[in-house]
Amino acid sequence: MKRYIKDFTSINEGHILLIRKCYPNGFDEHDLVALKSANGGYSNYLEVKSDEVVYLVHVNHDLLEKIDNFEKLVDRRAALGDEDIEQIFEDLA
Repeated sequence: MKRYIKDFTSINEGHILLIRKCYPNGFDEHDLVALKSANGGYSNYLEVKSDEVVYLVHVNHDLLEKIDNFEKLVDRRAALGDEDIEQIFEDLA
């Protein structure tokens, strides 16, 4: 199984959909993994698994803002029509 470390600048809508699929009710600090960096500091990561890949997504304010903006976009698209929310996700993937 492949493993990747991602930050908010390198995630796309597909990654956000995978996060939503893995954590449908959202995530909190209990879902985070703290990893020590080479300079001795710690960063929080969210483990997100697909069938073929495990992502460690660096969690910070920018990532949370990106996810929030994505969810607002999905909500606006759903409000504009009678599309099923799952169909919207498939369209964005």
